[in-house]
This record gives sequence, C-alpha cells and structure tokens, in this order.
Amino acid sequence: MKTFEMRINFKIAQKWNDLTEWQVKTIGLYMFNSRNEQVSSRVFKTFIIGILLVPKFKLKYILKSIYFFTQVPFSEFEKYTDFVFDQKELFTRFPKKIKVGRWPFRKVVFGPAPRMANSTIEELSYADTFYYKWAIDQDVNDLHRLTAILYRPKSKTNNPEDVRFAFSPLTLEQNSFITDPIPLHIKFMIAHVYAGCRQNFINRNTNVFPIQKKSENSEKEEKKRKPYMPFSKIIDAFAMDEVQIFGSHQQVEKVYASKFLQIYDASIAKQREQ
Repeated sequence: MKTFEMRINFKIAQKWNDLTEWQVKTIGLYMFNSRNEQVSSRVFKTFIIGILLVPKFKLKYILKSIYFFTQVPFSEFEKYTDFVFDQKELFTRFPKKIKVGRWPFRKVVFGPAPRMANSTIEELSYADTFYYKWAIDQDVNDLHRLTAILYRPKSKTNNPEDVRFAFSPLTLEQNSFITDPIPLHIKFMIAHVYAGCRQNFINRNTNVFPIQKKSENSEKEEKKRKPYMPFSKIIDAFAMDEVQIFGSHQQVEKVYASKFLQIYDASIAKQREQ
C-alpha cells in the first residue's frame, strides 16, 4: 500500500509593504470597525492569519487557507502576525490608485509614491496637521481632509515623478468632492501608511527630529500632551535662513519633502559643528 503526501507551497506576507491591496483593505475594514472595541489578541491574530492566507479573494486561495487551518497548528501561524504588532515595522506603501464612484461617473485618484518620495514639503505640512488631529481626536473629518490632500486626479502634464496634479491648498475643497465618497476603512489605512512615512522621515533626520532623552519626570511628562510643532514652522525657519538654498518661501514649499528634510538635517548638523 502506497501513501501519498500532498505538498502545497504558499507564500505568506511578513511585512506591511508585502500585503496585497485586497489584504490591506480587508485588514483596514476590521481594524477601523473594531478600533473602539475590546478584541482579544487571539481573535485578532486569527483574523490576520486568515487574511494572510488569502492574498486575493479567489476560491483557490480560500480552499488553500481552509486546508492549512486544518493541517497546521495555530502556534505555527502566530509568528507570521508579528509585523502587525511591531512598531518598528513601518507601512510606507500607499495604494497606487483608488476608483471612486460607478461608471460612467467613475473617477480615479492617485496616491503618493512609497515613503512619500514625490510629496512636497508643503503637501507634507498640510497632511501632517490633519493626521495629528486625527491621531488625537479620532474625528473622521480629519481622515477626509488627509485623503483629499494625498490623493489627487491625474495631471494633464507628463511628470514621470508624480502623476497627480500639483498640490495646492486652494484646490483642496474641490478635490474633496472626489475623495469624500472613499470608504472610511480605506482612509483609515491611508492614515496608517502616512504614519509609517512620517516615522521614516523622523528616523532618517535625527537632527530635525531629535530623540528626547527620558528624565526622572518622564512619566509625568508623557501624561501631558506635548505641543504640536507643525511642519510649516520648519519651512518658515529654513526660508528665513541667511543662506536660502531653495530660494523664497514659495520655492521652498515646492521642494520634495525628503530632499528638504535631508538638507535641513545636514544644515543643523553643520551649525552644531561650528
């Protein structure tokens, strides 16, 4: 009598940036709807495992996931959820585009490049203001505003670095009419990606964003809400510097945030050496 062993090779994402867009949206829907509820760690991990085993909502992936659940113990799967709880594991890849509405009135808006590589410092400044408000007050109106800033229709000009039309605070209200119908759980994940990009900027520019040393009264200080330092003040400080590398205030605003912060960080380091 011969016995046959069935082997199924399956690739499971182990980083936020490796998730498919369907997985991101589905996790976002669960996290957004349960954000104010007490969900046990095991229930949450079981849900995440189920999503990780289904990269796309197709029957073949669903059948494979059912087979895995019956053959592999929970403890083996559990390690694959570590990235969700790891604060050092940053989510920095936005959904490339989002379709809004139904045909024939459907419109498409496009998001920033990974790590916000093509976002100007002005765009980052506005986005950060509303992200901070969302993080503190959990007001969904700030999610609407954040999305309207980051997601814009395709520009008529051919710019290989950014397909979106150029950011301007004057067009935000007009753009919000397009982005407002985007489901809240998708906007929730957009905010999550923004938080990862924001932390990436902080990690890369330690002179602009110095790490605060913990004092004896650190516990008391943490309980107090720290005053928010908007990026606009950083722009003002750099634009008024004696050596205006990027030119006037309006010219500074149009510089890519990554380049701006890199040069500003080097400028602070140089001043400290003098």
